[in-house]
Amino acid sequence: MSEHEKRQVPADEGVYEMPRTAEDMKKELAQGTVTMVSGLIWTIVTIAIVGGIIKSFFDGTLIAPGSTEKSHILTLVIFLPVVGIFFNMIAHGESKFFIRLNSLVYTILPFFLCLVMLFGFSIDRTSEGLPVATDQLGNELAIRSDGTFNPLPNETGVVATYEIHDGVYMIEVDGELQPVESTITKNYFYDRSVVGMQFEELRKWIDVTDKPSTEVGESEYTIAKFQYHLGVDGISFPLLLLTTLLSTLAMIGSFNIKMRLKEYMCWFLLLEVGMLGTFTALDYLLFYVFWELVLVPMYFLIGIWGGPRKEYAALKFFLYTLFGSVFLLVGIISLYFLTGQQTFDIIKLQEIAPIQLGSATMFKWQLILFGAFFLSFAIKVPIFPFHTWLPDAHVEAPTAVSVILAGVLLKMGTYGLLRMSIPTFPEAAYVLAPALGVLAVINIVYGALVAMAQTDLKKLVAYSSISHMGFALLGMAAMNKWGFTAAQLQIINHGIISGSLFLLVGVLYDRAHTRELDAFGGLLPQMRMYGIVMIIASMANLGLPGLAGFWGEWWSLLGAVQNTEFYTTGGLSFFRILAPIALIGIIITAAYMLLMIRKIFMGPLNERWNWLTDMDAREKWAILPLVFLMVFIGIYPGPLISLFEASTLNLVHMVRFMAGIPPVGF
Repeated sequence: MSEHEKRQVPADEGVYEMPRTAEDMKKELAQGTVTMVSGLIWTIVTIAIVGGIIKSFFDGTLIAPGSTEKSHILTLVIFLPVVGIFFNMIAHGESKFFIRLNSLVYTILPFFLCLVMLFGFSIDRTSEGLPVATDQLGNELAIRSDGTFNPLPNETGVVATYEIHDGVYMIEVDGELQPVESTITKNYFYDRSVVGMQFEELRKWIDVTDKPSTEVGESEYTIAKFQYHLGVDGISFPLLLLTTLLSTLAMIGSFNIKMRLKEYMCWFLLLEVGMLGTFTALDYLLFYVFWELVLVPMYFLIGIWGGPRKEYAALKFFLYTLFGSVFLLVGIISLYFLTGQQTFDIIKLQEIAPIQLGSATMFKWQLILFGAFFLSFAIKVPIFPFHTWLPDAHVEAPTAVSVILAGVLLKMGTYGLLRMSIPTFPEAAYVLAPALGVLAVINIVYGALVAMAQTDLKKLVAYSSISHMGFALLGMAAMNKWGFTAAQLQIINHGIISGSLFLLVGVLYDRAHTRELDAFGGLLPQMRMYGIVMIIASMANLGLPGLAGFWGEWWSLLGAVQNTEFYTTGGLSFFRILAPIALIGIIITAAYMLLMIRKIFMGPLNERWNWLTDMDAREKWAILPLVFLMVFIGIYPGPLISLFEASTLNLVHMVRFMAGIPPVGF
């Protein structure tokens, strides 16, 4: 409300506004001018960006598969939200529609590019720029603009024989002449069969050199080399998809933010930059920069827009994760000096470290470094007893931030374990696997028991996340193909399920302004769509077969049962003891989720809430895509598994080989 709207004078007939002053009109004119200019610039720049992406998509230059220097799609995915931050900063604070639209567009664009990587194609072209097609025998043809073609030589230099009859190109197939049937070659961007990195970008960044003298011809000695190295594989690409999807839906869920909207959207977009960079960085310094970048926006998003204890929750989150980051930094520096390499490249150090730290004299360092890396990632997961920051952060965070916190930030910890801790220190990981299994089971059972004791709906879902992330850790601890597949499934499925549950908690809290379970009752007829969606998400959370949550827990237990390499002193298989204990957590989860459904939706309607309305269109747009994924993955998990299967199996074989453990069959 402007100052002139507040100035009122009493009168016999009521209260009237004072006339607008010249100063008021000047402010309104300035606001309108800023909005118009920033809107015009935004339209031009956004159309240019979208047009450039579409053009490069169709001419095959959006990605250069054979060149790590010309590829740029991952850079676009990471830094497009920065453009949104820029436009939010130049926008007038009262232009709320523009700020929301701009933020949504620059959250959708990275998601669109991830879909391009998943489903898109490039049209192969010759050196003359002619598109390449393939005939029914697999021979390649260069298609001219007039529809004619030139046969291209194959790898042996042989060109197939074609004949023209009445203007129709013919080719011999099984002894008979047939018209040539040409199909434009389409290359799916993300190749599910590839084990290594895809969409790689490798450019010089920082070289730390030493010049012992200034004599002519004296060469520099490279002390350390930091590279701008990006890439994704089956471990990181599904997380990239999950991050951009949840960021888009959480942005839609943030449209109800009114206080300091401009700052909120800037911090949210910066948070997305940090998360995307974390999942794609392949240089330790670059990874650490993105890893730490996430802390700052999350601190402000909780500390400014959170609940009554927001400052306490934000500070606790920041201190816990910063404490873990110190160990990560010490571990990275120690790894650099112990390996004796002049690089911080994650992939190269993973190839060197298991060999150089695998001797009997160096094995203690492998254990120490695994502990340093593990501690940092364990706090982020979080793993007991480093979990206490999570419930406070979830309860005090605004709804959309809770979605990102549960759906993405927790996955940064599990990603770190899969990307760095386990493959870089395979022997240490294998030796400590029983300890990891014990921590996983504690997470599962303890998180479920504490969740069952909660009366606050948001706290219940928060402790449920601790329990479910235990299944991902149990899968990793099993050190076999079933377990690693379970970990990947649980990571993605939990992001989808927990994201939807926190959005649903926000829908109810926005209306009732309470999350106490005992305050509700009989809401299903009152909020039918909301009730149906909440019940589906709850069933997925408790692991009901046919919904997404089932597969991660099932494969995790299967991986534990299949591990027969660790035994107790009594001769019992250690992991086969852990599996039934973990099963108790599933039973408890079913109990508290069903109890939650009964308290909110069953029984007579609490008359206090007879005015509550069902979900509106914005809330449906934010939640229903996640519900669709829960059902689709629950019925048909094959497409999701195919995204990471090749990389996961390779990781298992590599870790077991480096640890000196025989391979296991699938």
